[in-house]
Amino acid sequence: MLLGCTTFSNANSDAVAYARSLGAIIVAAAGNSNNSIPIYPAAYPGVVAIASLANSGVKWSGSNYGGYVDAGAPNESVYTTTGSSTYLSITGTTSYASPIGAAMLALIRSQNPGWTSTQVINQFKATCDDINALNPGRENLLGGGKINAYRALNRSLSGTISKAASCSF
Repeated sequence: MLLGCTTFSNANSDAVAYARSLGAIIVAAAGNSNNSIPIYPAAYPGVVAIASLANSGVKWSGSNYGGYVDAGAPNESVYTTTGSSTYLSITGTTSYASPIGAAMLALIRSQNPGWTSTQVINQFKATCDDINALNPGRENLLGGGKINAYRALNRSLSGTISKAASCSF
């Protein structure tokens, strides 16, 4: 989801809980206000909240951060369509980072179809790169860190190689 506001809604929180009970994984942008004020739906329990990072792992200047953020996705020179069959390279917003996180969750699920949503999310978060040293003053406020597709697809939660990924990036 690429939307957000600072107002909590019981109805929306219940809808998220219901979708999660059906096995859905819900991913949302953490917000673009460069603060730690929770943004909903990203801050609802059960939603995977994605911050925006430079490829190096440094927090993008506008990305929100905070205890509700689960991970950060690189968002530097991401190509998107312009609507006229051409592509544009953009850098920045969590609205472009969160689909990258969602795609990685889908990759993990596709390699592990028997896993529960919770197992997929745990793998996603546990295999992130630690970026605390790159983000002084924001330590532990960017979730598990920068997403790492190779590790997520090739390591079990115990840290051992589980199987070789059959895809390239």
